[in-house]
Amino acid sequence: MNHDASIYRVEDPATGEWVTLKELASRHRIPYPTVQRRNREGKTGTALVKKPDPRYQVGGRNSKTGGIRQPVPSRQQIAQEVLSTPDGRLASTLFRNYGKSA
Repeated sequence: MNHDASIYRVEDPATGEWVTLKELASRHRIPYPTVQRRNREGKTGTALVKKPDPRYQVGGRNSKTGGIRQPVPSRQQIAQEVLSTPDGRLASTLFRNYGKSA
């Protein structure tokens, strides 16, 4: 069965009107592929137009950045992060005098 977006209609949960998937997506400002996938999964009503979780928008699934692009850290920032951990402090203590004669 062909589900062409121009002829396949669903009920808009906000107004009760029967609209196409593309119209529904534009009304609720949700990406059309998201609405289309949810419809294929059998979701209806408010589940069809629920806003996507912003944590997954920029970084993809399970993004640690929370959907916000982070600048690339400098070498100094990385070193400070490592040295702030217990293992990093131990390593800096052990190798502080490395190469110096006793």
